[in-house]
Amino acid sequence: KLMHITEEQKVRIGSYLRALSDDNLTMVAMREFFEENAVYRALNGMNFSSKYKFSSVQFEDGTYVFGAPDILLRACGRDYSDLVNNYANRGYRVLLFARYGAGSTPVPADGRLIQEVIPEFFVLLQNPVRENAKRTFSYFKKQGVTIKVISGDNPRTVSEVSKQANIDGAEKYVDASTLKTKNDILNAVREYTVFGRVTPEQKRMIVKALKFDGHTVAMTGDGVNDILAMKDADCSIAMASGSDA
Repeated sequence: KLMHITEEQKVRIGSYLRALSDDNLTMVAMREFFEENAVYRALNGMNFSSKYKFSSVQFEDGTYVFGAPDILLRACGRDYSDLVNNYANRGYRVLLFARYGAGSTPVPADGRLIQEVIPEFFVLLQNPVRENAKRTFSYFKKQGVTIKVISGDNPRTVSEVSKQANIDGAEKYVDASTLKTKNDILNAVREYTVFGRVTPEQKRMIVKALKFDGHTVAMTGDGVNDILAMKDADCSIAMASGSDA
């Protein structure tokens, strides 16, 4: 679902996507929609980072970024929080495509956005809840299993999708970027069910905090960013395509 996008912008993001090697489901869906429009030549690109929550591509005539609006818009100077939250509260994943600076300067390798971010358009995506999800979580509940949902996405979006899956406590969510210490994590796992904007290291810290509280922890994941947490869990289940790691 697109908001206010021109034909030139379609060509730009198609070229952007072609320049990256990311193969996660989000990028696959984006390429199916946009990649046929690719014509611009990229100089270099930085794949999506779960640490920084965005990717970037440098073209001859400018540099562009694509990722989490709340992260990218910190360098924007304009407030789009009401718009983003409106869609996140309805279960949409909201991504921002934006220009980085006025020239063709690459984003620093450390992910610092030291130049202005100029929004181009938002993209809305929706992850459908699997048909058997409600039945699965109902079974866990009967077995005395507590569910924690940890994700790199906007916590509002994750909370709404969790509600659709009938997960107990789905309305209790927290932005993990506000959790700075081990004690913050420990207190959060006791209070919240849904964790958004989680980094790979925080996933590991959440598992450790749950084990510290005496829980036996099972961790599911489908990517390399889950490996740290899966390594420390009592039981780990690789989902979907899994990861070579």
